[in-house]
Parts: sequence; structure tokens; C-alpha cells
Amino acid sequence: MSTTKDERDTPSTRELTSSHATDAVEPDPSEPPVWTPKKGQWLIFGCLALLSFIISLDTTIITPAIPVLEQSLKGDTVQAFWAGTSYLLASAVCQPFIVDLSDVFGRREVLLGVVILFTLGTILSAVAHDFHLFLAGRSLQGVGGGGIMASCIVITTDIVPLRQRPTYYAIVQMAWAIGTLAGPVIGGAIAQDISWRWIFYINLPFCGLGLVMVPLTVRLRAERPSIMQRLGSIDWVGGVLFIGSLCSFLIGITWGGNQFRWDSWHTIVPVVVGGVGCVVALLWEAYGARRPFIHLQLFGSISAVLAYLCACLQGALMLGLLYFIPLCLQTVKHFTPITSGLALMVILGVMLPASVVTGALLTRLGTYRWAIWSGWLLSTLAIALLTLLDQDISAVRWVFIFLTLGTGQGLILTSQNFAVQALAKDNRDASAAGLYTFMRSLGMCIGVAVAGTFFQNRLAERLGKAGLDRQVARMAAEFALVLRGKEGGLAEGVKAAYVAVFREAFRDLWIFFAAVSGLSFLLALGIGHASMDRALESEHTLVVERGEDKGEVQAEGETAGV
Repeated sequence: MSTTKDERDTPSTRELTSSHATDAVEPDPSEPPVWTPKKGQWLIFGCLALLSFIISLDTTIITPAIPVLEQSLKGDTVQAFWAGTSYLLASAVCQPFIVDLSDVFGRREVLLGVVILFTLGTILSAVAHDFHLFLAGRSLQGVGGGGIMASCIVITTDIVPLRQRPTYYAIVQMAWAIGTLAGPVIGGAIAQDISWRWIFYINLPFCGLGLVMVPLTVRLRAERPSIMQRLGSIDWVGGVLFIGSLCSFLIGITWGGNQFRWDSWHTIVPVVVGGVGCVVALLWEAYGARRPFIHLQLFGSISAVLAYLCACLQGALMLGLLYFIPLCLQTVKHFTPITSGLALMVILGVMLPASVVTGALLTRLGTYRWAIWSGWLLSTLAIALLTLLDQDISAVRWVFIFLTLGTGQGLILTSQNFAVQALAKDNRDASAAGLYTFMRSLGMCIGVAVAGTFFQNRLAERLGKAGLDRQVARMAAEFALVLRGKEGGLAEGVKAAYVAVFREAFRDLWIFFAAVSGLSFLLALGIGHASMDRALESEHTLVVERGEDKGEVQAEGETAGV
């Protein structure tokens, strides 16, 4: 097999890594290889779990508070929409480059850097008195949060063999689920009874703990050349071109139908410039870069392409649902921010056990396709049933729908993550894991933007047909407060008319989401099987504590992949 250009030029010690599987005995696929974590791995799991909790809490805590945030900062629906979108955009575009930086400069150093960025962004968001400073803080949080998200899974690939990863990464996912569960409830309570600034202040103690834990626990070592050689090896041209182009493209997509018409030059120019720039960046990565930071060989099979595409669609659907379900409950069923957050816990609560059980089964069975297929099937069914959500639906029915949705998403979340790693070749597990988080985050950016535009346009059209104020569509989140409260000067009959129109617009949105989910299920059927039994090979090795048997630790890593 010929050596690829980026493998020849990587300033690392990959050539010193032994091939552990050369004389391996063929394993029994029904029995997972024996591997147990040592003290160092457990400490890293604890640190990654804390960081995962921080970013998941930050992602969902703001959702039920958007109407109050919009009023407090004297903004409109577009600006409130950017409260989430600015975070997602910054999070997505920087992830591949941050993963590459960690390859060159070290996992601990880069992880500490992104935690610092996240902390600074949190402080700026908390003290902001207008949307300009607030969105700057959210963007900085996004860069840090995206880096943390990618680093968590990449570091897991460094210390855990593939077959065991689903089981032990469940520790990080459990922390993520707890933060995601607590976020809507805490955010709703803060929005209803306390200043919204505490949505961000509450993160600071956890950020401080993370800044202490990262240097103490993430003790991974890799032999590296001098700092100048490392700086010279970074693909700065490709990084700047890719990040700038993708930002332009996503900003244009977000503007379309919200701030500007789709046929406006304000929308067309950034989309076209960004799209062309992304193509040029990928061509540079393929043919021009001495050491590309995007490994295009990860898309070397149809199964891999389909798996990454499904990851993108899953991110789009999941965040779109997390954003619009609370808004639907607040407008159609007059839930408060707290009760809508509690209702969202039904979905997120079942995702935790579903994800953990799926991880254990992946390790036990060594296969992943069954989980991907069943997850997309359940998700499609549940999203289609959301069309039944109206003022009169019983609690038993909507809880059943939410439970089904959470189970499906839990199955997908774990299985697709490790499917792309199993499909990766040439010891590219870490790169595959980083690309997975990027594709999922990219889907979140595009999904929320497209769903927001779709919902606003459908709502405006239905308001016009009903003879109601079409401008309400541009401030839907703020208008939810008017529909739920007694203030606002609207007669009960007029409120009922608005609620009916909102209900129909949400029904259109659920049908759109169900179609996307059904398409994802069809695409997932084309994902092929790849073995999850292979050796743990990573340039980033755990520093062995004094008194531990280094040979024993290494031998266990090798045996786990046999």
C-alpha cells in the first residue's frame, strides 16, 4: 500500500508506532476483547465528563429563555435567533482546524486553550447590555465549545480501543445528557424568576474547575519536533480559506428569508462566495497542502460518505427540534418556560439510557448498523406524530411521542459516532471522530437556519390568509409571551385565532422535519459494516504514573485490539 502525502509529511512519530495486529489471532466477534481503564484513564474520563456537562448545559439552558432575552436586550426575532446561531456557527467552522492543532501541539495544550476561550465568552455574554457584545461573547463561546466537543471524542480515541469506546465514552455522554436535561429547566426557572444573566454566571464555577482539571489529568504525551517546525507544518492557508469561506456560506444561509430575501444580493453574494471558497479550500487540501488538516481519504467509501451525511442531518434535526418544541408548547399549549423545559426533559431523559445501553450493546455485539437503522425509523415515526400536537392533546400522548423521539435519537447518537471510526482506515480514528463532530455541528447550523426560515415563512403566509398581522412571524418567540399572558391588549378570540395559526405553522414544520428524517433513514440503509476489533494505536500516549507497570499498560492496549 502506498503512503499518502500527509502521512509522509506529518511531523510526528507515527512511523515509530508498531503494528500490533500483525501476528494477531482472529478474535471471536461475539466476545469483546478484554480491556479495563487504569487510574490515568479514569481521571481523563472525569475531566472530559465535566467539560461535556459545561457545553451541553450552555447549549440548552438558553432555549426557554429566548423570549425574555429578546425583550431584555431590546432585540427582535432575528437577533434572538442569532443568540443560538452565532454559537453554532463559530463552533462548527473551527472544529477541524482545532483537531489538527491538537495533533501538532498536543491534546492538553489545545484543550486548555479552548476552555479559556469558552470562559472568556461566557463572561462577555453575562455582562452584555446589547446584542452586539452578547453575540460577540456567544461566538467566542462557540469556538471554545466546539473545540471542547471535538477534543472529548478525539482524546477518547487516544486512550480506549475502538471496541470498548462506545461503553466508556458513555461516561462523557452521560454528563452531556445531564447538562442537556438540566439546561431547559434551569434556563426556564432563571428566565421566569431571576435575571437571565445567571444563565451564564452559573457556568463560571464549572469553567474554573475545568481550567484546573485539564492540566492535572489530561497527561498525554507525544514526541514532537521543535516549536518552529510545528508552526511551519500547520496548513495556515487551508485553515484560513476554509474557515472564512464556511463562515461566509453559513451567514448567507442564515440571512436568507430572515434578514434579507433569498433573491437579495445580501444573501446571494455570501452564499456564492462562501460556496466557491469551500470548493477551493477542499481542492487545496487535496492537491496543494503539504500537510492537509482535512483528511479527504475519510470519504473514501460510499458507507463513510453516507454516515457523515446522516451525522449532518441528525444534528440539523435534533437541534431544530430542541429549539422549536419548547416554542410550540409555549404558544400552542401555553406552557411556561419552566414547564416547557420539563416537557423537553422527557425527550432528553430517555436519550441518556438509550445512548448508554446502545454503547454497551455495540461493545458486546461489535456491530452498529442495527442501531442506526432502528434509531432513524423511530425518529421518523415520532416526528410525524408531532403533527398531532395541539391544545387538546393529552399528556399521555405527547409524552409517548417524546419518549419515542428520545429513544430514536439516543440510538443514532451513539451508533453513528462509532460507525465512522470503524469505517476509517490507516489509523485515522481521531480524524474520523473529529470530522463526525464537525459534520454534526455543521448540520446544527444549517438546520436551525433553514428551519427558522421555513417556519417564519409558513407562519407569515398563514397569518396573511387569516387576516392577522404578518409581522408577528418576525417576533414569534416574543409573541409567545403575549399569547400566554393576560397583557398585550388582545381579546381572547384574537388570541385563539393566533394560536390556531401557530399550530398550523408548526404542523407544516413537523411534516418538513419528518421528510428529512425519512430521507436519512433511506440513506442509512446504505451504510456498510466494518469491524470494530482493531488495535489501539495513537501517537498521544498516556503518561504512566510512578509505580505503574508501563509494559502492562501497553500490552493491554495491544491485546484489546486483537
